[in-house]
Amino acid sequence: MVLQQVLYLQPAAVADFAKVRTGCVFPALEKLAKVKHSKNFEGALFGRLKRESQLPAPTEVNIPLQGVPDDKVSSRVMLPHEILHAMYHSEAGWELCILPDPNQLRKFWADFQHHPCMQNHPLLAKSDFSEKAIPLSLHGDEVPVVGVGKIWCHSVLQFSWNSLMATAAGRSAGDTQLFIWGVFEKFTVDGTLPFFLNLLKWSFQICFEGKWPKKDWRGLAYPPNSPEGRRAGKLLCGGYYAVLVQLNGDLDYYCKWLGLPRWSNHTKPCALCKAAYRGANSWLDNRSSSAWQTTMLTVHTWKEHWATECALFGPPLGLNGLCCSMDFMHCHFLGWLQYFYGSTLSILVNDCLPDSPIQNLLWVGRYIKKTQRDRDKKFKQRLQKLTMFQPKKGFPKLRGRAADIQSLASAMLALFSEKMDADNRQHREIRLFLSLNNELDDTLDQFSPSSGFMAVPAWQAEKLFRTGLQMAQIHARLMDYYKGEGRKLFNMTSKTHFVLHCLHLSKYIHPKMTWCYKGETTMHRLQILWKSCLAGSKHWQVGRKAVIKERYRLWHRRKLRPVA
Repeated sequence: MVLQQVLYLQPAAVADFAKVRTGCVFPALEKLAKVKHSKNFEGALFGRLKRESQLPAPTEVNIPLQGVPDDKVSSRVMLPHEILHAMYHSEAGWELCILPDPNQLRKFWADFQHHPCMQNHPLLAKSDFSEKAIPLSLHGDEVPVVGVGKIWCHSVLQFSWNSLMATAAGRSAGDTQLFIWGVFEKFTVDGTLPFFLNLLKWSFQICFEGKWPKKDWRGLAYPPNSPEGRRAGKLLCGGYYAVLVQLNGDLDYYCKWLGLPRWSNHTKPCALCKAAYRGANSWLDNRSSSAWQTTMLTVHTWKEHWATECALFGPPLGLNGLCCSMDFMHCHFLGWLQYFYGSTLSILVNDCLPDSPIQNLLWVGRYIKKTQRDRDKKFKQRLQKLTMFQPKKGFPKLRGRAADIQSLASAMLALFSEKMDADNRQHREIRLFLSLNNELDDTLDQFSPSSGFMAVPAWQAEKLFRTGLQMAQIHARLMDYYKGEGRKLFNMTSKTHFVLHCLHLSKYIHPKMTWCYKGETTMHRLQILWKSCLAGSKHWQVGRKAVIKERYRLWHRRKLRPVA
């Protein structure tokens, strides 16, 4: 509904509610109806919100962009250290979005301090880090905003951050993912991202030090009598401080914007080890003693394997290449399992079931729906066309949302166990893979953050890793067998390898702590936000307006209301 429609409907709605309500009140609607305005209702509304909101205003910075007039400031940025401070001094923001339970900090650091990325980390030199340091994560991704679904669509690169303690407590994406800045990819220049990342690095450094800075991001000292100068050196969050320890995003974002090795590169696909597609260190070899497992990178060797110009890495934040978490959602559900499930369905409808492929697929769809319903799980995809898993070219790959594919573990095992040919060796291997996958899924759920585990217990994590290796080895054998039969089945990509890294590191941090479900949900919300700012705005004005709207959203949701 457009703003002008809201303008004319809200007084009538208030009048109607006044006639029929019995003790019910609608304060937000009544408050909106009382906004005084002329023809520019949006301007009047924003003016009202600006007067009432006591949040820190977004920082105005002239980040290099195409097409920005010389006399205009291109960007507004919601700097993490300012939002962190506002959260600490709010009614509910700190407990809701940052640190739900201070007692859980010690539990988190007990495992994560041994993560490979934490070797020689400056945080470990602080004696109180297990009680005062709040772990943060930074998420980035591109989201289509203009011409969605078209070949010419324009995407926005968005950045948000979150507290891992809020994630562990099960807070929603709207509560945990805090927007920083975004930009239309089309209008970036060579200096856009380095400029922004240096600004962001300065802000996260302030979070880490836990005190207001004496200098701005350019290194210029604040005047002693300025507001910034008077608060310099004072505590940011009453003694708490925050440290950026994990980077999140999909593989394309990592490669394109942070400079990680390209995942499809046969020589150097991985940022965490020296695995390759072929040769002695092939990631296709997943025996318990495979060579690539001995090539894990460290904080001292990662720069020798791959180089990046990303400003976030290095001192003073202590961020290194091992801080890049391989997203379990994109790699496992939207990677490995998509190909395996797609090939499994192909074998079912073409080899195992008696009717035509399309009739067999319809039966499979009904079976899965019933199984999921009986087990109180959702599956929204409609398996009504063969193209749901069999593209016109290439290997079978099941289409669908990550949540739908994630929920299929037990259903696919039951389905294939019922219809497989028990005398066929490959069918038995497929069933074994599905059984191991179901076991892996159950273990991750059993020791999940919702049950109080921020990392999988060490002995279970080792078992998970061995299970993953066994699954990958089965997958590789199936791919080789059907290749010899002349059938394109069971494609295996480097995402399988990245899943194994997730499982290997699960004894330090649970994969659910860093997967991108909440980040992707935030991308959808920000897509709506940016679309609402398009009308009548230049490309650089859209981002400025989006930041202001996001600030008001936080205030309206009482996230950052200051304590009275």
